[in-house]
Amino acid sequence: MNVLPSLQTTIVSSMGGEWEPASFSDFIAELVHIQNQCAMLNHYALYRGHARVAWRLDSTFARFVKSHILGINSSDLIRDEYRQSIDYHRLLSSLFLCKFGTLTGPSAELVQLSKENDIDPWFEWMKHIQQYPDNDITNLHGTFLIDWTQDWKIAVFFANYKRPDNEIGAVYVADMTQAGSILHRDLTVGEILDRMYDAFLKDQPYGCPLIFFPRQQISCQRATNQDAIYIAQMDLRNDLAEQWDLMDKERGDDSRILLRILLPRGTKQEAEAWLFDHGMTEEYIYPDRNSDNPNESN
Repeated sequence: MNVLPSLQTTIVSSMGGEWEPASFSDFIAELVHIQNQCAMLNHYALYRGHARVAWRLDSTFARFVKSHILGINSSDLIRDEYRQSIDYHRLLSSLFLCKFGTLTGPSAELVQLSKENDIDPWFEWMKHIQQYPDNDITNLHGTFLIDWTQDWKIAVFFANYKRPDNEIGAVYVADMTQAGSILHRDLTVGEILDRMYDAFLKDQPYGCPLIFFPRQQISCQRATNQDAIYIAQMDLRNDLAEQWDLMDKERGDDSRILLRILLPRGTKQEAEAWLFDHGMTEEYIYPDRNSDNPNESN
């Protein structure tokens, strides 16, 4: 993605990866502009909203290890000499593979459904944890999946959801065409876990972020309404922004995978009114929040 803002009032960071629109209407205009540019180039874009600009593109599992194992703020960076060390790689990997393989896994019902309907039981189990985190049954919370959406308006909802009025939000736009062949429709999460275990034994990193979007999935209205797509944070030491920045540098051209559009502070009520007018309400995003049995997949 090599796109310039449509408005002269939008401030661009020195590195070009962050846009700061002057108002909420400008923020929406720039998102529409980016969507149109990606469509014109036939590039596949994904979107993610953050209600606090300081939040990193880390998975829930990576954030949990930071805050509950290392005792630091999940938005902070760990000292680089430790973060890139084999010791930290081993810590994250051993905890992750312990959770997904020893402590927890797909239910017998999911395994049976996988045999009958050609679904990926590990993906369905992780997707369920992502959509219904209260059902995460271990003391090691989260997965390596990060929720994205194919609908930029959904990302605007999450950029404004529970956002303090004086806080800057953000919508991330990821050009998956620029990222290369990372969409996996036939490779299962179980196969990825096996590869991660083999790499763990050899002290090897796991590679670039991967999109998981299996051809067959169990119906989940919440995920459908959110138009959800899941990207796996393969190297839990580095958030997606860091990983994609490294890929950009290795490619050596002026294009970039990731762009961040800032949602100006003081625009919460204006954003809420816009979202309501476009049907992006809490009831739509979470259609089964008050259901007695929201678990459609397990």
